[in-house]
Amino acid sequence: MMTSLAAALALHAAIASAAAPARIPAPGLPWFSPSSRMEFVWIEALDLWVGKFEVTNGQYRRFRPAHDSGRFDVHSLNDDHQPAVEVGFRDAAAFAVWLNEQDARALGDLRYRLPSEDEWQTYAQCGDSRAYPWGDRMPPRFGNYHGREGAETWDKITDYNDTHPVSAPVDDSGENDWGLFGVGGNVWELTASPSRNTFSAWRGASWADGVDFTLRCDTRDDGSESPACVNGFRLVLAPTYSPPPPADPDPDLHDSYLVYTIQPGDTWEGIARLFVVPREDLLRANRDDGIDDPAPDRRIYIPPCTE
Repeated sequence: MMTSLAAALALHAAIASAAAPARIPAPGLPWFSPSSRMEFVWIEALDLWVGKFEVTNGQYRRFRPAHDSGRFDVHSLNDDHQPAVEVGFRDAAAFAVWLNEQDARALGDLRYRLPSEDEWQTYAQCGDSRAYPWGDRMPPRFGNYHGREGAETWDKITDYNDTHPVSAPVDDSGENDWGLFGVGGNVWELTASPSRNTFSAWRGASWADGVDFTLRCDTRDDGSESPACVNGFRLVLAPTYSPPPPADPDPDLHDSYLVYTIQPGDTWEGIARLFVVPREDLLRANRDDGIDDPAPDRRIYIPPCTE
């Protein structure tokens, strides 16, 4: 009897452990941010985690308590469960830095950041070549777009009604085949270059879009990184970006470059002072953006001394 009970309890514990988010990020399992309770889905095709939802007003206000997403006409955009809007690239990047600081003890060498365009398109298309997040034909099967419910008259999808005249609560924004919500519609989402941490484009359309081409997975808006009432963001959780040094940074000067192995505690600033080279030249020689200091044991190039 006791043996059967023990076996049953062990089985129950194993099932619960498999279903529950990990206490530290573990590939193949979901992840919950300890500080913000943001949910992340493991995406095997990208070898990283993607935010299950767009970042909400409630989550963003943990970082900036006074944030106000405003309203559109008579409709509020400011509910805690709606996506945070009126947030530009710098605001979103700063939120990721803040969240990394809050969760630092659990993350190891992983970091929250904005997705790249290639990453965004992969999880929007769920790894295939579909034209829209839901498939290849209009009208949408899911997603918050500008359908019959829209308060305005422009470019509605006449044979579609998602019931939300503006942004929807993120858990009612439409789930794709990989378990991600709002990847098409609700709000345009920021993408960035992970190597340079610079703005790339807005992707995915919003609650205000109903024209066919704006809803496609390959549509991008790279005109401005500024805030707007239709612009929001989601984060990914991925290994720290650390490109290897180039095989030959400058063929004409190759013989004058030193090779140095990073020691624990080294910083770009300290290495630049040690070898008397401008920090910018050091980063350029190693094709690094300098956002994070180099990891121990990494081999880097040292350009010629300038004095």
